[in-house]
Amino acid sequence: MKKGSLYTILFMFAISVFFTAILASANAFYQPSIEKNELLSNMKSILYVLDIKSISDENQIAEVFNNNVRTKKLNHLDIFVKYDQNGNVQGYAFPFAGAGLWGRINGYIGISADFKTILGVDFTSHSETPGLGGRIDEPWFKEQFRGKKISSEPGIILNNSSSRDEETGVDAITGATSTSRAVVNILNDFINELISKNISSLEVQK
Repeated sequence: MKKGSLYTILFMFAISVFFTAILASANAFYQPSIEKNELLSNMKSILYVLDIKSISDENQIAEVFNNNVRTKKLNHLDIFVKYDQNGNVQGYAFPFAGAGLWGRINGYIGISADFKTILGVDFTSHSETPGLGGRIDEPWFKEQFRGKKISSEPGIILNNSSSRDEETGVDAITGATSTSRAVVNILNDFINELISKNISSLEVQK
């Protein structure tokens, strides 16, 4: 091997090690902040689906969360329980996940204490097309689910031009019917799974 070639290889190796070390150090430095931001984001999402007042100041998110919500175990599942001032359960927030049009959709759904009404829905991550299916993040779409009645059949449905159901129907996103239908299917499957397991009658572990 020529001396020039060896020098090039060693130089590229040294550069690779140098920048890898920088990236690893940066990741280690910022990891606590990343984890903190992710925790606050999840707290904010849970507060939203439990219909607890919207918080814009991140310094207040943890305080409001801790004053209104408790994390519990239910059949090895982490759930989030909303209590009133007298200690009565007002609702539950469950994490959910399912297949969207282009990838996995993750989020939280809030359900009333009697398991008859959806309190709210929020999406924490997805791979849907920006400007189309990605509009599931928009408040007008998410707010449609708030107050919808829960039933095993037919569950949440997509409204169409010929019929609208105020109790269980939601409007699809224009140009993104497939994503809208995927969201509805994910939520219906998740709710039906809860109903089939009779979750509403089980005691939440402290």
